[in-house]
Amino acid sequence: MIGRDYKPNFVGAYFHAYNRGVNKELIFLDEQDYSNFIYRAKILLGLVLLPKRTAKGGLRLKTLPIKSLEILSYCLMPNHFHFLVKQNKINGLKDFLHRLCTSYSAYFNKKYDRVGHIFQGVYKSKSVLEDSYLTQLTAYIHLNPPKPFDWKYSSMSAYVGKENNGLANPKMFMDMHNLTFKSYKNFLEKNYKPENLVLANLTFGEE
Repeated sequence: MIGRDYKPNFVGAYFHAYNRGVNKELIFLDEQDYSNFIYRAKILLGLVLLPKRTAKGGLRLKTLPIKSLEILSYCLMPNHFHFLVKQNKINGLKDFLHRLCTSYSAYFNKKYDRVGHIFQGVYKSKSVLEDSYLTQLTAYIHLNPPKPFDWKYSSMSAYVGKENNGLANPKMFMDMHNLTFKSYKNFLEKNYKPENLVLANLTFGEE
């Protein structure tokens, strides 16, 4: 039916999900914004407890059913984001991103005294059907920033054994390639160059 946004939706599947700011505008303006987005994602996945609401209000966010979704890797950039996920329950990805983006948009609009949409429509998602593509995609996500090993707002730190905020779990990928925290950086530098990681099916729906 015309007008509906149909996306693949099945259990045990891997997806690359992404979106950016409307009109390519920034969606993260300072460190608090990045941290707030990550914090809300962790609440949705049950990785941290939702604080109790007070008489003055508070965060309205309902945790997803347990183990609905697992994040393998992610990267937040000033005007867009990427997630590589494994969906363990029907609608896991859809519910996660809908709640996350809706909640974050309310925070963002209130903080910056603005109204209207923040993100460019409904998120985009692509099925990841081959191990080779999953590997390339993980590299693409982690190498998105200009200085990827210094970028605080991605799962890179978890893959190289630095600070891990718990949002992403690198174990599946590391086991797949028999990698360790010490060898992952060398694996990336040896096999992938940022300028060569242009994914043919990655678009933001531009006219």
